[in-house]
Amino acid sequence: MGQEKYEEALEAIDKALLRHPDVGHHLGFRAAVLGHLERGPEAKAALDRYLTLRPNLKVRDDYRRIFVPNSALADPIIEGLVKAGWEPEG
Repeated sequence: MGQEKYEEALEAIDKALLRHPDVGHHLGFRAAVLGHLERGPEAKAALDRYLTLRPNLKVRDDYRRIFVPNSALADPIIEGLVKAGWEPEG
């Protein structure tokens, strides 16, 4: 995702979700990638499913701290989640 190869990333995530359909971080990555690809309704649906599993995700720092600490990918993922429709508090 850091290289903006979103179609390739989506393909890899979808394959992973076939094997493990309820893995939270895969669902979050999928929502973020769909957000970057500007697939509005599909991105929003993926985001809603992800947030159902992660109701404690309220602010950007929640994502940075809990899900991808010290990762250079945190900001592009957060940006994709926002594009998918996430409205972080604060």
